[in-house]
Amino acid sequence: MVPLYRPSVRPHWFFTMAVPWLTVLLLGMGAALSLGMRALIPGIHVTLPQTSFSSGFQSDVMMVVVPGRENGVHVFLRDDRYNMASEERRMDLVQAVRVLSANRNARDAHLYVDSRVTQGDLVEVMDLLRSTGLERVNIVIKPQ
Repeated sequence: MVPLYRPSVRPHWFFTMAVPWLTVLLLGMGAALSLGMRALIPGIHVTLPQTSFSSGFQSDVMMVVVPGRENGVHVFLRDDRYNMASEERRMDLVQAVRVLSANRNARDAHLYVDSRVTQGDLVEVMDLLRSTGLERVNIVIKPQ
């Protein structure tokens, strides 16, 4: 008796046909990654400016605002901490921001604010920074 179904394709046929294409695909991916200058997205060509990031973000004044233990907030500018509860430290911050913005020709400030800082304390810090001659004081937030 002759079987009714006789496959014309052997089970390993697909593997033998796919292996050369997998090799071509892997070589193409290796070439694309090794070139590095080409984008893998067709139609989009972006040329980024060459700059050194060893000295950090250069154009604007960046500060971190965190709540203090007792009262008020602390503002970190570069490696210095300024306690906003002390009038002397406030004036030191104003002077440091003026010097830094003059050296960098900065017109903007970016505040990285902790979520525990109250709105009143934040507005107080922003007013203090506006008095230094900065045009814009931006608040940097982390979306949740």
